[in-house]
Amino acid sequence: MCTNMDSFIESSDDHYDFDFQMQRLQKFNRKLTSKDHFLFSGGEPTLHPRFLSILAEFRKKFQRVPIYLLTNGRKFCYQDFTREVLRLGKTPVDMLVTIHGYNAVTNDSITRSRGSFSQAMLGLENIFKLRRPGQGVEIRMVLHKLTAPWLDRTLLAILKAFPDTAGYRLVLMYFEVEGQAEKNFKRIRLSLGECAARIQECRELLKKFSEVRLYHFPLCILGEDLRPLVWDSLPGEDVCYLKECRSCALKKKCPGVPAWYPKWFDACDIRRVS
Repeated sequence: MCTNMDSFIESSDDHYDFDFQMQRLQKFNRKLTSKDHFLFSGGEPTLHPRFLSILAEFRKKFQRVPIYLLTNGRKFCYQDFTREVLRLGKTPVDMLVTIHGYNAVTNDSITRSRGSFSQAMLGLENIFKLRRPGQGVEIRMVLHKLTAPWLDRTLLAILKAFPDTAGYRLVLMYFEVEGQAEKNFKRIRLSLGECAARIQECRELLKKFSEVRLYHFPLCILGEDLRPLVWDSLPGEDVCYLKECRSCALKKKCPGVPAWYPKWFDACDIRRVS
């Protein structure tokens, strides 16, 4: 369930039932490490009719484990809701809010939901206003053929709306081909090389942000100045290493190539760095 109809997300009601979630929670007994966290995603998790109860139960059982809430941010335009999520989530909790464009026209053309941009931006304002220490914010942008052309203008819009960049981190993420993205692949098709080139063009703008992360990028695809921004963002089963990677000087530090990539692209932009 999701209030946005993005071309690249998979919206499913599988395992959406409250009782199912509670059973999972009760059976969970794996020993957690300092690197573990819980990710609430969807669809749009805040639309679950018992979302607040689920959040409260997870926090009750795991008081110190980080919780990440991946959201379109729209429901946070209501201050009462925002206040309650922050109260129940306690700390540490991070709100991961995705923005798709630099204004209502561009953003809402991706979400295909009128009003989504204004609601998400107001939601971010409310989170910034009501959060307390230990409650973080991440502003995300998923890059593909439709959103990459206006990356520079989106970055400027974010800087204008939220100039205190020390209060959040910025994440630029290469899109994943699964679910709706697979169905709409021709519409959003953008190679890693093309995406990396667009980011390189915006490197001076990126310097204005306190913290920037790049997700789902192999190191070879980016210039040396941007490689330190790359994070290991995919689990091991979702990445691969190609023949070009075998003798690459960057292999030990590289998070790898998204596993789906060779199927959809000829991967000629993946190169060996000597």
